[in-house]
Amino acid sequence: MNVEILEVSRSKERQLGLDVNPSSITFGIGESSPVVNKDSAFAPNVSVYALGKITNKELLLSLPQATLNLLKQDAGTRTLASPQIRVRNGEKATIHVGERVPLRVNRRIDTTGVVTNDYQYQDIGVKVNAEPIVNRNDEISLKLGLEVSALGANLGTNDEPQFSIKTRKADSVLTIRDGEPVIIGGLISDEERKTVRKIPLLGDIPVIGYIFSNLDKSNVETDILMSITPIIIRSQDIPDREVSQIWSGREHDFSLKEPYDSYAERKDRYYNTPKSARKFAGKDTPKRVKENGRTAREGIDPGMPRNRNEPVPGKPLPAGPPPEKMMQPIPAPARVNPVPAGSPQQPGAAKAPGPQQQKDEKKEVSGNVTPRYFWPGSVRYSIHVNSYPTRVEAELRLRKLREEKFDCFMVPVNIPGMGFFYRVFVGRFSNYRSASSMCNALKGKRGFASDIHVANRRWAFGG
Repeated sequence: MNVEILEVSRSKERQLGLDVNPSSITFGIGESSPVVNKDSAFAPNVSVYALGKITNKELLLSLPQATLNLLKQDAGTRTLASPQIRVRNGEKATIHVGERVPLRVNRRIDTTGVVTNDYQYQDIGVKVNAEPIVNRNDEISLKLGLEVSALGANLGTNDEPQFSIKTRKADSVLTIRDGEPVIIGGLISDEERKTVRKIPLLGDIPVIGYIFSNLDKSNVETDILMSITPIIIRSQDIPDREVSQIWSGREHDFSLKEPYDSYAERKDRYYNTPKSARKFAGKDTPKRVKENGRTAREGIDPGMPRNRNEPVPGKPLPAGPPPEKMMQPIPAPARVNPVPAGSPQQPGAAKAPGPQQQKDEKKEVSGNVTPRYFWPGSVRYSIHVNSYPTRVEAELRLRKLREEKFDCFMVPVNIPGMGFFYRVFVGRFSNYRSASSMCNALKGKRGFASDIHVANRRWAFGG
């Protein structure tokens, strides 16, 4: 907050009358005296013998000097304080420009006659209190207090001083926009002063005495104005990785595209290190899906191709094997009724799983092995937290979530126009309200993006 406190004075000073200077009377002796031979208007050194030779024509006596005063003067403005205050939102700041004056508040005399005085320090000067609260739409609710005080006259005696304190105080609550100046005023003080100068005896004569006197009258009227301009200091926004770093090319070859060698090296490192965790910029993915009025983005890396067989920018696609066939979502296993022994197998009927197959499925669901497909039939809603183009990355994410005691699972899906990736979900909820409440709580935790959302079974499989 930029604060400026001004004292606007309008002093009206008038000097009217005849100002006689008694000290301007001179006495001297003329040069025609036979004893005094100095060529001067008067003789500073005169002997007693010379005084006897003085005639009435040689005695010099000058009249006092008189000045006719006709003066009117107006004063201007001065700055009392100009502080710059920085305060946190909802906190209180105090500025005091002045002094602390000790004032006697008590006097004690004991039985032995010893006098003890008690003093209390009083703040004199300019004091500002400010308590801002930042609201919406860049508006600031400011609780403001201004006090301007000065030490007044002694109302007591020299032995028993009792000083008065001249105070001008204002408290207010304002609503100000960011960077908008506001001026507060109206604390007016009026003071009148009179000074009379006159010639002794002559100035005391009634009526005629005004001719031999001079009256100085001044009227000082001051107003306190405070100008305050609040400025909201926001935290620095750190740009994203794709904005803070750009390719500029070389001195003789300017380009905003990543060089072929760098891109090819990054692509090989990306696909040849399946055990390392890869970071994705999901917010740059153009795919957006609507679910329950919310917009979600898939967390796939836009900087890498959907599969390693896509061409590298800047160089033709080398000859090689055809692209791998996209995997399709694995449907849920159908419920099969047991077939009695000896009955013929009907065409098109599902074959009941054998003991070894049931054992493998139980092993896949339980333990540390992540299933390729798992969405419980009783679960209606879950929270979509991540999407990965490879199974290894999805399993790494599931492992970290399980270490943090989260109930999580994975669903593979093939989205037309985007490709195949694995979606990771957290939680099992029977209604949307509880799922949404948990989703909002996870957004504030570390390790979860701000675009996680609630999803149902249909959306999880690309519906």
